[in-house]
Amino acid sequence: LMESRGLLKHSPQHKSRSHCSVSWHWLATYFVIWYGVPYMTYDIFAMYLSHYYRYHVKGHEDYKQHSLRTVNSFVRREFLLVLHHIALLTILLPITLVWSGRDAGALR
Repeated sequence: LMESRGLLKHSPQHKSRSHCSVSWHWLATYFVIWYGVPYMTYDIFAMYLSHYYRYHVKGHEDYKQHSLRTVNSFVRREFLLVLHHIALLTILLPITLVWSGRDAGALR
């Protein structure tokens, strides 16, 4: 895990943090931006479509076509999953980017 953050030891005899340098690899940043964000967005959309077609096939009257009512029903029924994905998109992924940049700069 530490290797993925770019933690490199200069001296194997010393275990103190002062003998380490941290460099945030560009791939870690691009992974969050170009994989994490699109995947979470896609996953929310795919969960909605799965929810919609599940009820559409069962013949529910509200599910004849997409509407705010079907989106609202999806959010109410799958609240924790939607909350999890929105929290990852709006809180945890940006914190990862800010923390990684600050941490790497502080220890150089």
